[in-house]
Amino acid sequence: MTALVAALVAAAAAVVIYDHGHQDRLGKGITIGGVDVSGLSKPEAEAKLRARILDPLNKTVVVDHGSVRTTYEPVAAALACESPMAL
Repeated sequence: MTALVAALVAAAAAVVIYDHGHQDRLGKGITIGGVDVSGLSKPEAEAKLRARILDPLNKTVVVDHGSVRTTYEPVAAALACESPMAL
């Protein structure tokens, strides 16, 4: 019985130590806006989100409809992210 209690205490301690060692990382299975940020630090996640979500908003959009071609600039279309990253 004592061995079982000792094993449970050791397992609990191992979980706490493991968790404490990874507290600066996002958990497994975390996605934001469809972007997987599992296991990343906050700065890494912000960079990945910026590259996948915000940077494409700075590109010109070209729409072809029949013989008419229209271009939209990000500033003219008022595409922007005005809130800080939700991490």
